[in-house]
Amino acid sequence: MVPVPVPVPLPSRLSALHVEKVRDLTRRLSEAASTSRSDPEMSSAAAAWASRLLDVPGSEPVTRAAQDVPRDEHRAVVVGETGRAALQAVVEEESATAYARLGCPEAADTPMAKARQLWTPTPADPYGDLDRPAACRELERGHLDAAEPFAVASMRRWEGDSPVSRTQSAIVLATVYVRAGEPRGLALAERVVTAAGKLTSVRARRRLEPLASALDTRPGADPRQLARTARQVATTVV
Repeated sequence: MVPVPVPVPLPSRLSALHVEKVRDLTRRLSEAASTSRSDPEMSSAAAAWASRLLDVPGSEPVTRAAQDVPRDEHRAVVVGETGRAALQAVVEEESATAYARLGCPEAADTPMAKARQLWTPTPADPYGDLDRPAACRELERGHLDAAEPFAVASMRRWEGDSPVSRTQSAIVLATVYVRAGEPRGLALAERVVTAAGKLTSVRARRRLEPLASALDTRPGADPRQLARTARQVATTVV
């Protein structure tokens, strides 16, 4: 029988190092949420640790930086820094993604709604995007009309910032358009395949695979050729 690990004791006082750990943890959870390697159980444990850490006393500047979360009765909005609400929202989003991948898309609605209630990322906040995962889930359900506005909102969220995130969101929107037979779908697909080919992120390029599958269903030689190119980009290790 595998022994149960002993919980790591909390520090007696917060320091700037702990603040950086919470920020790094939030960034990693957010990145994991956009990949097939996300682990809701691990995320829940990590978020629980971070939440406990936020209760540890520290100097006033350090405490503000670990828990900069304005609250009202129903909602917490994070501006710039991340905090308890952001961590909890990421965990809820992870749970929604896990349900969707297990073939239980309806069960994903509750945690996704809770994530949106907990946290609203601002344009200045680089740590989260709840619109792209929502678009992906609607796409998996075949609800193309519902997926489109989420994908568009996700692209706007990363306008002028984070080429990797913006390209990933554009790939989702291109997949929606191609599957729907939209005339603009092929042109957008060409642009995102080119953009993805310039990225060093293997995970980002792998997001081209659903787009390639969608292109294969379209009539004509051009979509099929683009599908081959997309798969080539998706599987190339830079």
